[in-house]
Amino acid sequence: MNNTIPQSQITAFRHAIDALIRAFKVSEGVQHPDLSKPLSQTDVQALLYVVAHPLCIGADLGQHLGMVPTTVSAIVDRLVRSGLLARSRTETNRRIVQLQPTAAGLRIAEQVIAGQEADCRLMLEALSDSERQHFISMFGKIALAMARQEPEP
Repeated sequence: MNNTIPQSQITAFRHAIDALIRAFKVSEGVQHPDLSKPLSQTDVQALLYVVAHPLCIGADLGQHLGMVPTTVSAIVDRLVRSGLLARSRTETNRRIVQLQPTAAGLRIAEQVIAGQEADCRLMLEALSDSERQHFISMFGKIALAMARQEPEP
């Protein structure tokens, strides 16, 4: 692989990522009438992970988010106080605390996903079918490479 990347390509890619961040409104919290205050993007990512992995444990969530246990615990505490997650202990080992979304958590996650998918649809509509397939493949490759670069919590 050629490791010499022209600065112009790096700049163009950075601008494209900035545009995607603005389109996805990544810097904004998720607001919902059921919530007293907006969810941070980290809270949203945690909620979406638990929705996708019900009965997971905090260590699984921490590994996914790339965060230390104390930070994960604070995120889970906020989501539990907001009524979006519930904690439960297993019958076989009472020390294990599992996480699961509440009905409100599921509703908000569904709305977040619907919004994200609408944004993706708008972006992908700008491409032909073959371009979309190539773009999704390349974006997946980049995401995988970036995941490998993340430091362990």
